[in-house]
Amino acid sequence: MDTDHSSGIMMRDGLQTAWKGVELLLKKAEKSLAGTPFQVPVGIVNTLIELKNAVSDNNDELRTQIERTQERLSAMEDVLSNNNDTDSKDMMRGFAEKLAIKLHELHHISKNATWKKILQNEQDKSQLNGIFNYINEEIKDFQVRLAIKIDQNISNLHQLFDQLQLNSWPHSKKAIYNYNLEGVPTLSRGPCQSGTRVSILKHIYEWAQASTSPPVFWLTGHAGSGKSTIAYSVAQHFDKNEDMFHTLQATFFCSRQFEETKLQKYIIPTLAYQLAHHSQSYAKSIRKCNSVHKQLSDQINDLLVGPWQKSVESHSPGLPPYLIVIDALDEIEGKAGVEFLQKLIMTVQGGHLKGLKFLVTSRPDPALAKLCNSFPPDSVCFLQDVSQDQADRDIMTYLHDALSKLHKDLELEELGRKANGLFIYASTAVRYISLGTTLGEQHELMRQLLDPPEIMISSEFSDMPKALAPVDALYHQILSGAFDVPKNLIPARLKILHNILCAEERISTSVAAGLCNTIHVEDMEERADDLIKKLHAVLYIKEDRVFWYHASFPDFIFAQGESSKICLKHLNNASSFTMDMSCDAASHHALLAHSCLDIMQRELHFNICNLPSSFLEDSQVPNLQTCIKENISGVLQYACQHWAQHIRKASPKEHNNILNKVEKFIESHVLFWIEAMNLLQLSQQCHIMLQQVAECITKARQL
Repeated sequence: MDTDHSSGIMMRDGLQTAWKGVELLLKKAEKSLAGTPFQVPVGIVNTLIELKNAVSDNNDELRTQIERTQERLSAMEDVLSNNNDTDSKDMMRGFAEKLAIKLHELHHISKNATWKKILQNEQDKSQLNGIFNYINEEIKDFQVRLAIKIDQNISNLHQLFDQLQLNSWPHSKKAIYNYNLEGVPTLSRGPCQSGTRVSILKHIYEWAQASTSPPVFWLTGHAGSGKSTIAYSVAQHFDKNEDMFHTLQATFFCSRQFEETKLQKYIIPTLAYQLAHHSQSYAKSIRKCNSVHKQLSDQINDLLVGPWQKSVESHSPGLPPYLIVIDALDEIEGKAGVEFLQKLIMTVQGGHLKGLKFLVTSRPDPALAKLCNSFPPDSVCFLQDVSQDQADRDIMTYLHDALSKLHKDLELEELGRKANGLFIYASTAVRYISLGTTLGEQHELMRQLLDPPEIMISSEFSDMPKALAPVDALYHQILSGAFDVPKNLIPARLKILHNILCAEERISTSVAAGLCNTIHVEDMEERADDLIKKLHAVLYIKEDRVFWYHASFPDFIFAQGESSKICLKHLNNASSFTMDMSCDAASHHALLAHSCLDIMQRELHFNICNLPSSFLEDSQVPNLQTCIKENISGVLQYACQHWAQHIRKASPKEHNNILNKVEKFIESHVLFWIEAMNLLQLSQQCHIMLQQVAECITKARQL
């Protein structure tokens, strides 16, 4: 009897202690709940104690649920008492409403009969079990969300960023999945069309949320198969979806279009920058780090592993895994993407990054595939293995939505089949067809794609995946329309296109024209503008710079062989001729090196900005940036910054041909160049560039 009495007192005290967590929650949310139906009924704690006493002699599921609720309510008091963040009020209010509803249900049930009698009814008992199960899950969900919210306290993080000066790190903002430049997307990125890729996304979502699943997931597929849109959808899902824990911590979307998104050295600093932005415990742990400019191994250990392990010590128990998304790793320059993945896998397998998960996407590069061969089947997705029926259904969903004028056109189904499961074909075709403003025009443009000139692919390309042939055919069709000019005008337009694709940074049409190194610059600019308009399905302009929608287009142009030869018609007769659209990158880099040296030799001179005195600091010169813009043209700025890179990337046999121009430039204009680079705030690059050129010339003389 004494034991029963003592047990009853312990139950009562335990529930009363647990109730303090509820009272604290309601106190924090009381202003928003006042006058609403969600106020908790008076005497509910006694109701809970009576229910606990009634089930104390049973060892069934209901008793377990009540005891678990008691434990979680007690734990909630500690979490709430340490949080005064005003941004959490809405979260508390939502949880308090859900809790109040269930407590009202319990209170209502208790009025019908004694708990002992109620528990004899299996239906009532099942209802009670459901209520406590719901409360337990909501408490767990609330605790995790609140713990994430506390770790991501933005106001504290802003203060930490100011202290740590993390904004000065050499990180890449353009690599962040949803990066915008003044509200306008700089790169053509976006999520999957609603209703497409459903099973693949579900698979990745489940992997990301499961604490027991492998820490690295590899998504692979051929160019144009939709890897980046899937990666974007996953990042957005765990960043913006209100029904999910916001566990996205960092993204790095690789791209050959920018230096900061194609070089390995930016990956870890960019991921660490975002991790610090999302987690104050991580930001505090990274304070004394000075490895931003070091080798990859040092960056991983000092910027990622060390700070992460310290921050995990202060994490609340039960936090879900945090997610990092790295897209298009094959677009990292050289073999650096393979090296990065290799070191990342070794670090993860060593157990140094517990609590972090990595979604990595790439083409099926043999070296990358070899690294991922050991991955469990449930942490790899081969897009090329998706069933043809599923791929076709997803393509048709996209086409019906994007080409609403043609949604009843039976030939749209034919276009979907022609895409052969490749989203890059479908999206490029949509841009091409959308140039038509009426139903009739769009139908006519679609027919042009469905009945293209026959394209022969030589035997040397027999190993090319058959799925890529439709994209090649599409690019043939688009290029045929863009180069529908007299034959003697084609080489100049082709040179403009090659300038754009070989440039070391994204350039304007005026710079692309200027790099043609002709005296008729204005005429060449008009040709460049016209060419980009006609290539609108594969190229686009943002912030006065030309971008490509997908890496498969420059890949097509840089491919050497029969597939890059297109059939064009003479305008004055019905005969046709073949034109090779391909670009030998090494030879064209040599051509651009010549152009850059000629431009600098022609335009650089002493005191190029006509500054009044050499004794003034640049910061003391009024309107200096306007002066620079007026006196150092866009094409001259490009030439000053990238001439050495073009020499370095040129074929070694071309270096001897460039040597005379380099020697002449060094003798007469190198000081003027250094002055211009200083005005462009790039003087620190001069020594590196001269050293690179010297190494190239030395090797050339040894041949």
